[in-house]
Amino acid sequence: MDIDTINWWVDHPTRDDSEEIENRFFDPIRNRIPEPITYNQLRQINIPEDPPATLDDLVEEFGIEILAYYIPFHFHRPDRPWGIYLRRVGIAHVRHRLVQIAGRDGYNFQNTLEIPTDVAVDILLLHELRHHAIEVVFARLELLGLGWNNAYQEYKETKRHDEVLHANTEAICNASVANQRKPFKTDYQPPRTPPPLPNHISYLDWRGYVRQFMRGQPGGYHDFAQFTGFTSEQVLQSLGVRVEQQVLHIDLPQIINELKKHSSLSILSSLPVPIRLV
Repeated sequence: MDIDTINWWVDHPTRDDSEEIENRFFDPIRNRIPEPITYNQLRQINIPEDPPATLDDLVEEFGIEILAYYIPFHFHRPDRPWGIYLRRVGIAHVRHRLVQIAGRDGYNFQNTLEIPTDVAVDILLLHELRHHAIEVVFARLELLGLGWNNAYQEYKETKRHDEVLHANTEAICNASVANQRKPFKTDYQPPRTPPPLPNHISYLDWRGYVRQFMRGQPGGYHDFAQFTGFTSEQVLQSLGVRVEQQVLHIDLPQIINELKKHSSLSILSSLPVPIRLV
């Protein structure tokens, strides 16, 4: 889905009542929404070292959405523009937890804090990109017509009252994070060790630590493992999309492609999904 298609919804938004978690996220930054930045710019910004201790309890209660949030293009408003919002303290919190978990295996990032910072940024972005990809799927269904004219709004309204659909959605978003490989394999040279041999690079695979971090989140979020092996069709079925319907037979491959494409960090280089750091 290209930006011109998305902009149609931006210009014709649907009213949506904000949820408690959205208000908790945005109340501290009311009236000071920052300009969007690129992924590369985001990775150059210094993040404060110590997150507030109160974030631990909030993450346990509300999950990752207290650290980062996605505003759908369906519900774009001038005071809350669509896109991904990342809190500086949210990135610091995730980084702090990753350093704690990896530290149990003897890893020390005192002089290389940018490594766990980049991993923390990617965890939050990938979770919110999956929310974005889910919206794109429903937008694609709406473009087909066939009785799905308000598919995304109906999905959101159902999720608001259906604990199973809400839990499935958050687990699916965390499963998307858990299934990543490339973003979570970073260069790492342990301190006080001889330099590596020529043409040899030392790597640290963060995937196990990322999964441990997500297992500490609340219900739904921490149930990601059951979705990591799901096919795209199974993911769509878990979101309430009846993929077995004959009318979707021709368009289903494109819908699945959109789901995969918009869930990846690479989409940020081709589609300007707005990223705002707050």
